Amino acid sequence: MAFDKKLRDFLTLATHDTIITHDTSDALLAYAHKIDAEKRGFMSLSAALGGLGALIIGFGFILIISHNWYNISNSTKIASFLALLASTHFGGLWLTSRDYGKTAASLHFLGAGLFIAGIGLIAQIYQLHSESGISFLIWCTAIAPLAILLRNGPIALLSLIAFAVWGHKYGEYGLSAFPMEEAGHVTFSLALGLTTLLTGIVLNQRRSPMADFLLVPGFIFVAGWIYIMGFSHHVLRRSFFDDQTVILPLLTFLPAIGLMVYAWFNSNMKRSGRLFLLALVPTLAVVIMMLMITAGGDYWASDTMKRVAFGRTRFYNVFGFLTAATAWVAWFSIAFWSVIYGALQQRRWLMNIGVIMVGVGVVTRFLDLMHSMLDTGLMFVASGVVLLITGFLMEKWRRRLISRINSGKTILPILASCIEEDTNNTITQEKPHA
Repeated sequence: MAFDKKLRDFLTLATHDTIITHDTSDALLAYAHKIDAEKRGFMSLSAALGGLGALIIGFGFILIISHNWYNISNSTKIASFLALLASTHFGGLWLTSRDYGKTAASLHFLGAGLFIAGIGLIAQIYQLHSESGISFLIWCTAIAPLAILLRNGPIALLSLIAFAVWGHKYGEYGLSAFPMEEAGHVTFSLALGLTTLLTGIVLNQRRSPMADFLLVPGFIFVAGWIYIMGFSHHVLRRSFFDDQTVILPLLTFLPAIGLMVYAWFNSNMKRSGRLFLLALVPTLAVVIMMLMITAGGDYWASDTMKRVAFGRTRFYNVFGFLTAATAWVAWFSIAFWSVIYGALQQRRWLMNIGVIMVGVGVVTRFLDLMHSMLDTGLMFVASGVVLLITGFLMEKWRRRLISRINSGKTILPILASCIEEDTNNTITQEKPHA
């Protein structure tokens, strides 16, 4: 509503100054409403109610079957489940044909969730069990193609969760000869989060509706693990280097490399996107260092370093200290990119996220390194310089815009460029995707 009011006032002022006509003003306002209506709905009420209803229905059927478990034959249980699964997806396809996409997506999400219930049903009937988590891999393999074909973001996120659960279970029990320990689990989680984030970036370039459902959790996952790895100099102790399983973390790490290379050479990637990929390079370095821990084992646990500050002596593992330093470089790289890009593009939500990350990082490092004035002072100086540069660039951008208006050059070229970009995005979004 605030954007609508500002847009109306802006167009009214432009019409009053005879920069544009009334017809052009009405056309621009109608076009803005059309674009806003097409992009609205990521967390709309219909989508929220539909998703909640799908979850409640799924749990309800599970409880009904559980209550009458011994009174229903095995063939009836399986047939009823298959009928329920088919009806949810066919109902979703029928609603899609009637242009009820939000409710249809909720039914497809219910069907994807019911699949793991079907696996549990078969396992319960035939007394099957697996400590390696193969059921979650089957679930992921079954619903991932469904997410791609339907371009359904919630199902894509559900398949990602299923793969993550399988990876940790398989690394712990499936690789019985060399089970994953702490380093392997951390590497797998960080590499999976990075792969999810990069997949969201690639899909966002193609205007896929699944992009936001991968970008947001991927960003949160990567930022969370990077923050945790900033304390590696405290947690990377001798027992952390006993891991010898590098297979699964390496397989998860390789897609991240491929996606980063593909996104970098993608012709649709803007300069800001490539700068974000550069900001992710330190994160990539953290994953590589964790892979070195899983592969090297005790080789990296031998060297220690002594740090004296204010009469206190602390001993750190050298590799752990380097990992922590690299993690905080990655944290501030992402944070400063968010601040600069959000300020230049007038995206306050992104700028606020970056400012919060900078503040949290500075406070955390101050509390962690408060026994050394040199480390903390250098960090404060570097952070302040970056923020001053960001403010200068933002003010320069605003002055250039104001001087363009005052010099008699109308703002129509700016509006035209924005309309052209939105039109291209809309046309790209309407194109069929593989």
